[in-house]
Amino acid sequence: MEPGSDDASGRDPHQRGAEAEGSSFREMLIAVAILSILSATLSPLVLGYVKNGRRAQAASDAQLIARAIREYRRDTGVWPAPGARKIDTPGALSALVERGAGSGADRWQGPYLETVPIDPWGNPYVCRVREARRAARRGGSWQRADQAAVLCVSAGPNQQYDTPMDDASALAREPAGDDVGFLAQGGS
Repeated sequence: MEPGSDDASGRDPHQRGAEAEGSSFREMLIAVAILSILSATLSPLVLGYVKNGRRAQAASDAQLIARAIREYRRDTGVWPAPGARKIDTPGALSALVERGAGSGADRWQGPYLETVPIDPWGNPYVCRVREARRAARRGGSWQRADQAAVLCVSAGPNQQYDTPMDDASALAREPAGDDVGFLAQGGS
């Protein structure tokens, strides 16, 4: 043991404190580096889950609205925006939440929705209705068979409607671009 040293290593105790401080600084740098690598690796995964969650929520809302519109039509005999094939105003969709004074109000059996949802990106849903009337043979006689399709669309993350909603042929295909939607078809 050297004179002036306190331990068997022969080192000055003040040096040992400096080494300990250096070690804790190195450990802290390593920990920060590891956390940086983990966050850089996991961030895209987490953001992907958020993106997929928003798309799933928009698809679910669009399905809910489309089905509510069809139920409204079945009960009242009219669409929420009578005379209009494009339902894109909150006022028209509010008929699904509370009874209005318009045509079919006496047959209203709602509410068909608790509230009119807004898509996860803050935009209103736009819906389009297409009706097709044709004759069908049932039980040996010809009867009129009404078919209706309701397409409800969210503008999606780019907040622009890419699906051509002014064209009834939009009801024959999936939503365009990054739009998210649901097509409900069947008898009206």
